[in-house]
Amino acid sequence: GTLSANQNLNNGSDTVINFDTKAFDPQNWFDTSTHKVTPTIAGYYKVTFHAWFSQGTSSAGNQYNIQIHKSSTSGNTTAISQLPILGNNAQSLVVTDTVYMNGSTDYFAFSAYSSIGSQYLQYQNGTYFTVELVGVSGSANIAFNTANAAYNQANTATTNAATADGKAVTAGSYANSAYNQANTATVAASTADSKAVTAG
Repeated sequence: GTLSANQNLNNGSDTVINFDTKAFDPQNWFDTSTHKVTPTIAGYYKVTFHAWFSQGTSSAGNQYNIQIHKSSTSGNTTAISQLPILGNNAQSLVVTDTVYMNGSTDYFAFSAYSSIGSQYLQYQNGTYFTVELVGVSGSANIAFNTANAAYNQANTATTNAATADGKAVTAGSYANSAYNQANTATVAASTADSKAVTAG
């Protein structure tokens, strides 16, 4: 998910990031109105949050941070990354974590913090999140393994059918060759018979 416009940040407190644009969401887990990602498969997810901060002001104690939250927009932080503000330059932060989600009520949310005012996150390619299923468990794991086994069996059956078809084609070629040889022999026999009649 990404931002469709720059987002202003609070001065000295966390700001929930209003991601509102889908880049790729085949399962429709990302709600652009609530800015939350709610997976519907129980398992472990690799989640990455990248933020691009606008130009800041360097001073002792000034800092940025970004946070990934599980089933909360302000607490239950699963991962955080922070960096001192390094002067009049835009800066980027990235944080990644692997988190278990229950596949029903758990969701991801994202926030950013700036210790100074008049800051914003830039909406271009520098501010985004990704969520990727990396492992399933329980009944979901059983279903996944069952589906995978069925796929492998279907693939094997297709391969076997192709092999059988190839053998049938080969057998047909042999039969056609034998037919041609028999036909040639018949013609030769007929020719010999004609010669014998003529000689008689």
